[in-house]
Amino acid sequence: YMYAGMAARGAAIMTTDGAQLLHYVTDGAMAEDVWLSEAEATELRKFANLTEYTIVQPWIHFRTATAIVVSFHLQDSVKFPFDGIQKLVDSAIHADEGDIVGTLPEALRKAVSRAAAFSEEVSSAPDREVVELTIATDHVVIHAERLSGKYTEKIPLEGTALTLPEPITVLIDARILQAALQRSRSFRVKMRTLKEGEETREPYQLVFCSDPFTHVVALMKRT
Repeated sequence: YMYAGMAARGAAIMTTDGAQLLHYVTDGAMAEDVWLSEAEATELRKFANLTEYTIVQPWIHFRTATAIVVSFHLQDSVKFPFDGIQKLVDSAIHADEGDIVGTLPEALRKAVSRAAAFSEEVSSAPDREVVELTIATDHVVIHAERLSGKYTEKIPLEGTALTLPEPITVLIDARILQAALQRSRSFRVKMRTLKEGEETREPYQLVFCSDPFTHVVALMKRT
């Protein structure tokens, strides 16, 4: 995906890999638009407690609380689709008629941690912990596997059963899913019409939203 990585405009920070989008609104604002490649964003995540930054084109320099300075070469932010991504986020958080709304079970957080131990070889990026999440009408399933083994856990949903036309499945970074669950276990499944003029609808996005955090995941096609 050509726009994979992390970008920032104003107070909004966004990361995407083409299948999922994480959008966060901060208290402050960047002095200018920033776009880091996926590889650079991955390296940046290894440094905790970032306290300040300086932009000297075409570089951005970060300083940690322990006075470590790490620098990255910036991508051409003019080419990054900031407006398109903001439009996608606005659409995702808007409650549309036909959206399916539910709450993930509390027990899912620990299940994700257990599954993450088996996720290393699922992802094309070795530093990521990708798990498969399936949401059905009355339960969720978390699954991960690698050459040495696999893990699957089924957890009942809490409350009223969902009115899903069929189970939905996403591949999602375990750490991002855990972060989403810490903020809110509520989710929304966005539905769309398959063809104009027809009534048949299909799920196409799974959305976690808890201000100032929005996480949008494209749904896998079932075969």
